[in-house]
Amino acid sequence: MIKLNFWLKSIIIGLVSLIYIYLFVFSVNKSKDFEKLDIERNKLRFENEKSNLSILKYIEAINALNNTIKILNYSIEESKQQLIQMENNFNQDLKLLQNSLNKCEETNNKNYKINKNNYNNNNNNNNNNNNNNNNNNNNNNNNNNNNNNNNNNNNNNNNFKNKDEIIPILIPTYNRTNYLEKTIKSILKIRDVNKIKIKKFPIIISQDNCRDENDNCKEMNQYLEDINLNNQGIIVLKNLNKGIVNSTYESISRHYKWALTEIFDKLSFEKLLIVEDDLEVSPDFLDYFEKLSPLLDLDSTLFCISAWNDNGKRIFINENQQQAIIQFYRTDFFPGLGWLLTNKFWFEIKDNWPTQYWDDYLRNPSVIKGKQCIRPEISRVQNIGINGATNSQVYETYIKEIISNQTPVNYTNYNIQQLLEPNYSTKLKETITNAKLIYPYEIETFGYKNQTLKILFKDQYDYQMLAKQFGLIEDQREEIQRTSFKKIVSFYFKSNLIYFIPKEINW
Repeated sequence: MIKLNFWLKSIIIGLVSLIYIYLFVFSVNKSKDFEKLDIERNKLRFENEKSNLSILKYIEAINALNNTIKILNYSIEESKQQLIQMENNFNQDLKLLQNSLNKCEETNNKNYKINKNNYNNNNNNNNNNNNNNNNNNNNNNNNNNNNNNNNNNNNNNNNFKNKDEIIPILIPTYNRTNYLEKTIKSILKIRDVNKIKIKKFPIIISQDNCRDENDNCKEMNQYLEDINLNNQGIIVLKNLNKGIVNSTYESISRHYKWALTEIFDKLSFEKLLIVEDDLEVSPDFLDYFEKLSPLLDLDSTLFCISAWNDNGKRIFINENQQQAIIQFYRTDFFPGLGWLLTNKFWFEIKDNWPTQYWDDYLRNPSVIKGKQCIRPEISRVQNIGINGATNSQVYETYIKEIISNQTPVNYTNYNIQQLLEPNYSTKLKETITNAKLIYPYEIETFGYKNQTLKILFKDQYDYQMLAKQFGLIEDQREEIQRTSFKKIVSFYFKSNLIYFIPKEINW
């Protein structure tokens, strides 16, 4: 009995111990589970806080986007109002310009017909007089020639002036405000002293698409807005074309086509004077074009009158200033840089206008079809655009040193008939025939001074070597040298008039 009790107690104690052990192990496992739960709870809390922050940032971004949209809507509305105002201003200016054009058109047509008839009649009379005078003695010939020259000068002065002709000045531009401002000032300085010239030469500034987010564009847009409001006879056109272009040259070519279309096709002007936005004009700039403009009406072999001489460095210019300022030449190479053209020529070339390099397009013989330009001995513009499409080295080497006329010029007695064909070629042929044929080294060796000399070149390579030797610009297009006429290049060197001539001249 005693042993039985002992074993029962032992069993009970053992069971109790097992229960305690179990409870201990269970409590330890539960504690670990609670720790895991706490860790998970903390992770969830962190993720929740992180999500809340993301949501707040998202809400802030949405609010910022909404504010940006509001600002853009306001800017768009403001831009619309500005465009409407600009369009209204342009329409007002255009109406004034068209009214002036309509008033002048009838008088212009009548005067031109009368002038051209008088010119033809005078030419016929002069030719008859010359033929008759050939039968007289030398003294009579001299007297009659002097009389004919005087008559020609008088006829030239009376018949070739067209005071009612309106020639707008187009200035294509983009975002070079500092250059444009100098160009405008130089034109206004000589135009606005004469009310007739304000009407005769209205200024049209054509700006290619230029947005305010660009600082240079913002400055330019403000300048154009101010000048459009504060100056008489200035109209601002804006090309809003937003198409993508691959280069500066493509953008320029597209802009020129748009501007010329606006002025010739839509506004129906007969002539246009184009001045790049980095040129300062000479005191006689407008008088020069006014005097020579009738040549484009009288001679179908001319397509432009230019203010630029590509070889116009001081060392290549006639040292006699009085002669140099009224020396003008025909050239097969389009000079550009301040040039006058007609709507007739524009209508001939516009359909094939190039996507880039528009100036070289006008140097292509298949485009100009034998037509030529007039250029001066001394340029009537100064190129100040070192920052532009032109290579900086070319600018520093050639363009920078080209001088421009700085004095007023009286064109009253200048006879433009000498620039007409066949007068011009006949006189040039005579001069070259009588010129002394030399080799380049002879100028220094024999000390030639104040003579007319000619130097022969065999081919294009030979010409480039000669040009390099003297310091002329060597550039050629389609085997046509800059400033050349029938491949003849003329310039002054150490007081001598020099002609580079090919082996054969196609007169």
